[in-house]
Amino acid sequence: MLASELPFEILSRIANLVVSGDKLAGSVTCKAWRAPFEEVLWGIVNITTQEKLDTACGMSPGAERIYGYRRAYVRELNISTANFSDEKDLLTLQQRFPNLQRLFIDEGCLGGIRIGNISNWNLWGTLTKLNINLSQVTNPDVKTELLKILKSLPHLDHLESVCIRNCESISFTLDEFAELNSCVHELNTLILSATCLPLSPTDVARIPTLNQQSKVKMITFYGTLFDSRWICYFARKYPNLEKLAWISIDQVETLDLHQEETISILKSLPNVFQHLSHISIRTTGSTEQQHLIYWNILSQFNIPIKGLTHIFSPPIINIELLQSIVQSSTQSFSSTIETLTLQRDERGFEIQEMTTTIVGCPHLVDLNIHICGSAVSVNVILDRFPALKRLDVFNGIMINSGHLNNQSLDHGLRMVKASKGSLNVSAFSYLSFNCKYLEYIYLDGMIVFGPMDEESGKVELDMSWSNIHLLRLYDIRFKVSQSNFDSKNLINLMEIREKRLFCEDSKADEGGPASDNSTMWSNWYHIFGGLDDDLFETWNMRQLYEREFGESIEFFDNYEHNKKVGDTSVDSRDSNGLVKMDDWRSDFYRGNFSWIFQSLNRIVSEDINVIDTCIWNQVYDNLD
Repeated sequence: MLASELPFEILSRIANLVVSGDKLAGSVTCKAWRAPFEEVLWGIVNITTQEKLDTACGMSPGAERIYGYRRAYVRELNISTANFSDEKDLLTLQQRFPNLQRLFIDEGCLGGIRIGNISNWNLWGTLTKLNINLSQVTNPDVKTELLKILKSLPHLDHLESVCIRNCESISFTLDEFAELNSCVHELNTLILSATCLPLSPTDVARIPTLNQQSKVKMITFYGTLFDSRWICYFARKYPNLEKLAWISIDQVETLDLHQEETISILKSLPNVFQHLSHISIRTTGSTEQQHLIYWNILSQFNIPIKGLTHIFSPPIINIELLQSIVQSSTQSFSSTIETLTLQRDERGFEIQEMTTTIVGCPHLVDLNIHICGSAVSVNVILDRFPALKRLDVFNGIMINSGHLNNQSLDHGLRMVKASKGSLNVSAFSYLSFNCKYLEYIYLDGMIVFGPMDEESGKVELDMSWSNIHLLRLYDIRFKVSQSNFDSKNLINLMEIREKRLFCEDSKADEGGPASDNSTMWSNWYHIFGGLDDDLFETWNMRQLYEREFGESIEFFDNYEHNKKVGDTSVDSRDSNGLVKMDDWRSDFYRGNFSWIFQSLNRIVSEDINVIDTCIWNQVYDNLD
């Protein structure tokens, strides 16, 4: 069969697998390839500048040349960093892209205009996904306009609508929220800025008889629940709900007096949240008490929560309340939780120990502690979470409050990520000894500290029990002490040693036991400074050449003597304590950081954070 004779569906699948340049080339290969490749090439249109928006909305010959018949292929339209001049522009897009299925209109794009007078959303009746920010439209009643839009979109299964004015979201009564639900029968995901107002006795009486929407699986609210009885509404209305998130944006302290009534109503309902597996709550200091209210309610029922996220936003809350919230929630669902995320971005208090607050969870496999300034004891983590596979610590201090025993825990931890904090070498030594399957280490913006041997000039991190597949380092600082950060005392030379084992097969062949011989393999790296294209100071790391490698070994073989007689006056250093690449010898006198592994497959030091996140998650998803 010739390539031109391939079925349309196969050609479309091929077109989806190639980059944009190859899609364009494929569209001009032959007549048979033109339609499937153009359909994929023009399937998504991104309008990211004012010029592109003016072209798409204009009536010039240039616009017709660019789009022409191809506009019928467009299924997804993403508009950002551009402004509609008036509502006529919106109508023009509705007329020009009649087969649209997914629409994204970012904040500010509709700023300063009033919608609903001439635009015709029936022209986009094919939409299945709508993400629209209405915060800056001039309509006095945005809620009514949103409901009008939704009535024109019968096939919508994903709705994300944000409208926040003066730090407040749209207020909904139960009747108004019910009307919104009646407009979108096919809805699967709802993300809405909504403040749910207190329920009346009539509203409460209606809850047990509500018609259910079984297709809704995920709900996210930006706003405030002034009345906990709304939980009863969600439990009845969405029987198959899997993910529920509440993000508080209103700086209003609420006092809920309906906890007992809420529990009573929920007990009267069948199968309360039997499919709810993930809960995420983000609150401010003035609404933190709501955390405890919800956990007190939900803990009364057998809800199979697998993922739990707490995000604590400024202003500052007191440490006792935070610890009580974490303890209460993890205790309520300790037997089912598999993923736990705790996050607080701003310092306000020092936490001596965060891990002891979390109740032991035997099935937890993914733990993310992003509490600024918190201490994270790795020995407590291994003890309380025996099934843990991935640990992510951000803005924290990784320590070890236990001791190495003769017997390893044989823990299954596979991945460790630490960012923007500090760690004691004893913490990673403890992990190495007790986690023989540890394969991936990711350190970004970390200060690694430990004691220096004055005779050898080494700060040693012994992970000689670990066979590491990937070591990812960026913007790392090595120093002798955790306190009193001083760039003058940083260690900028790093030695990676591998303790590779070789077996003497001859003895085994003769019937005797094979003996293991270990041989140390070593590579040296230097951390140095420089300037990027914008003249900002940068962190860089390079592997030393063989000649430089030998010179380093020679210096540190007699470190104590060489340090006394050498010239330590060099110091054309930047504010981070880094010299230029050619001045690497001046860092001899500060000592070196010696990192020992059983084996290390790959070390990466480039700044590729966006790619890192994707790869990190892919690796986790593929763990056995």
